[in-house]
Amino acid sequence: MFKPILVFLAFIVLVGPTTCRKRHVINFRWHNLYPESFIWDPKSEHFVVGSLRQQTLISVFDAGVTSSLLSDASLPSNSSFLGLALDLRHHRLLAVVHRPSTLTTPAFNALASYHLSTFDQLFLTPLPPPPFPSPPSQMTSQLTSLETLTSPTRPMTPSTKSTLKGRPQFYQNPKPSNPIPWKFGDSLRRFWGG
Repeated sequence: MFKPILVFLAFIVLVGPTTCRKRHVINFRWHNLYPESFIWDPKSEHFVVGSLRQQTLISVFDAGVTSSLLSDASLPSNSSFLGLALDLRHHRLLAVVHRPSTLTTPAFNALASYHLSTFDQLFLTPLPPPPFPSPPSQMTSQLTSLETLTSPTRPMTPSTKSTLKGRPQFYQNPKPSNPIPWKFGDSLRRFWGG
């Protein structure tokens, strides 16, 4: 009876210190790197880091050693890698590429795939544009203006006019597409076979 307990306690004593290590912090430097996304590559045992201001991917090893993995010149200028994912089954790296819109160029969003061992581009698929503009300041200003325009609880003064109340759609109730009346008893009778 005591033998299984002693084996269990010896197992806990030997395994316990290995699972209770202190956290590990990796310090590294890279010129003009604003890390936006990163992912751990278990096969190569390094982090892949995407930058917000560069169209490069770098690798960061456990000891803090960094190296450039790829710099894709086929991407539009001023684009960056906003999201990374590993597809270990197909041995590829998937990256969301984004370029914000400017006065002269529209926004660019795409999904790029790179082979994990050679980092050659496998495909580049454009993504649909987001429903809101990409800069957060523009998005919040538009959301704020939309909220103040359509808010039914905003204070009414003689100089302001409600945007919803003056429209006939405000007073109409939506009509159901299937106007069959439903009763709770009907569903119970169907369920119980009555």
